[in-house]
Amino acid sequence: TVLKEYVSEDGGCPVFNLPNPSSKMLAKLLPIFGKKLRALAEDGNDKLILDVAQLSDVTSEQVAMLVRLLTEAGTLGIRTAICAPDQQIVTKLQQIAETREARYAATRDAARQCLQ
Repeated sequence: TVLKEYVSEDGGCPVFNLPNPSSKMLAKLLPIFGKKLRALAEDGNDKLILDVAQLSDVTSEQVAMLVRLLTEAGTLGIRTAICAPDQQIVTKLQQIAETREARYAATRDAARQCLQ
């Protein structure tokens, strides 16, 4: 299923994998991620890692998706960390008002740690 590739778990923490910018999946994934977020909240989950390792660049679509997910997660009481191995991606995201304050980590382990 589509979901397996983009929604997983790492050490008990849910992970959403954001697709590569060239992927046609972006529009399809937003409603799926939205549903999954609500399901996580209903299950009492309060942590989520957004993995942007696939991103080679930051496009406006991706930023919009990240902002939507961060906002929606925040509304549901879910704390998020962005896993971004590429420091250039982090730098770009930190220049955008809505993603400036996010928690960033280079690995999923580190992302999990900062949500403890």
